[in-house]
Amino acid sequence: VNKVSEAAGNSSAASQVSIADLNAITGLDNEILANLTAYQAAIVEVVNKVDLNDVAKIQTLIDSVNTTEANNAASTAAITKVSEAATNGNEANVSIADLNAIIGLTNQDAANLAAYQTAIAAVTDKADLNDVAKIQALINTVNTTEANNAASAAAVNKVSEAAGNSSAA
Repeated sequence: VNKVSEAAGNSSAASQVSIADLNAITGLDNEILANLTAYQAAIVEVVNKVDLNDVAKIQTLIDSVNTTEANNAASTAAITKVSEAATNGNEANVSIADLNAIIGLTNQDAANLAAYQTAIAAVTDKADLNDVAKIQALINTVNTTEANNAASAAAVNKVSEAAGNSSAA
């Protein structure tokens, strides 16, 4: 605990914290070797060593890093799935869950999933969907198109109803 606490805010000391050091802390769980660099970076971000002076505080840091790393991996996998679907014919396998896993992607609408899949299928170069901004542009375009289509259909229905009702103005 002391080695971790003393490393707070100190990049040189934090880089010396090893997975063995973390594993040696009684009561600390879920240390993942692949996340060591992220743990070290998180330790540097802690300004006050008092914030890492017991197992519970270090566990909170470990859990936070593990969650962030898992979310980042899921986001990357989802971006790859969308990008690959653009050229491999698997656009139907892209789900709302995949889109929701992409960190930074907003305004996904489950009602528009089929339209998203159709738009993905229309992309001919997977590089056109290989990052959040490009996928966001697709989501925004589809949402706008679907909203315009719905508004147009509603207007047509209203006109049609009015035509059938001679008292409608």
